[in-house]
Amino acid sequence: PITFDWPDTVRVDGVLVGGARLGWPEGARENEIPDWIVFSGMIRTAVIRAGEPGLRPLLGALDELGFVALDAGEIVASFSRHLMAAFHEWSDTGFGSIASRWLDRLPRKGDEHAELAGNGDLLISHTASHGLRERRSLPEALARPSWLDPMTGTPWL
Repeated sequence: PITFDWPDTVRVDGVLVGGARLGWPEGARENEIPDWIVFSGMIRTAVIRAGEPGLRPLLGALDELGFVALDAGEIVASFSRHLMAAFHEWSDTGFGSIASRWLDRLPRKGDEHAELAGNGDLLISHTASHGLRERRSLPEALARPSWLDPMTGTPWL
């Protein structure tokens, strides 16, 4: 299955294969539409000179996971179609349906229940916590991409 780690990591069968970045103008207010927004994504299709996949079981590439004859252009085109369809749905029906589908790809941990706030913050509650929620800030999380090595700024290998 394809799953996400909030907010920016992509996994296939639990293996880290890529992630996304989001940029907007400094000083943009959270409740206003920014003048521009930039989305970038990276999916590792192949690993060259990285040793045996078993030496790095949580990190990998699509070719190691059984994907064959990967065409980067097709991946970009397919993603673009899905992204544009999601933007259209968001403008028609609101954030809720998009958030619900994204949350369906977020792995569950124990009694944890996750929701996305209207601004993209992650809200986590536990059955035993009687309604108390932890809130994780989307802008703070996007400032430190979890799929990049903080020492090098490059994808984890």
